[in-house]
Amino acid sequence: MSETSDHLEKGFEYVDELTYADIAFRAYGKDLSEMFANAALATSATMVSLDTVDQKEERKIELTSKDLDDLLFSFLEDIVALKDSDSILFSEFAVTVKKENETYTLVAICKGDTIDENKQELENDVKAVTYHEFKTEDTGQGWMCQVILDV
Repeated sequence: MSETSDHLEKGFEYVDELTYADIAFRAYGKDLSEMFANAALATSATMVSLDTVDQKEERKIELTSKDLDDLLFSFLEDIVALKDSDSILFSEFAVTVKKENETYTLVAICKGDTIDENKQELENDVKAVTYHEFKTEDTGQGWMCQVILDV
């Protein structure tokens, strides 16, 4: 099986042609919640091999925004910030995104473990999520987002 189809089964794929110095991905979902969870997985997979991260710790992220792009951006930034502030990486995400009265609400349960170089296969140190080429899109068959991570 090719690497691309491998990532699509996971709900995301890396997109090398979008950037040279950073890491770009597209994440997919049948609905917004699944797309957000897959974008979180792609962000985490950029930082660490997911199967080397136990789910010993749990964090809850709650966000609201009138703009869907801003909501996703803030969510992914929170994942990166928790890596930097609490030295935690995540490998599992349960995400619910709802829209009520023109406002999106996100509740995510993120499961992972503190960084341990002896246990985990660390990949890239993501510094930030960027707005360059950033987008969310209803494809008619589900949702897709495109994200570039500054490493």
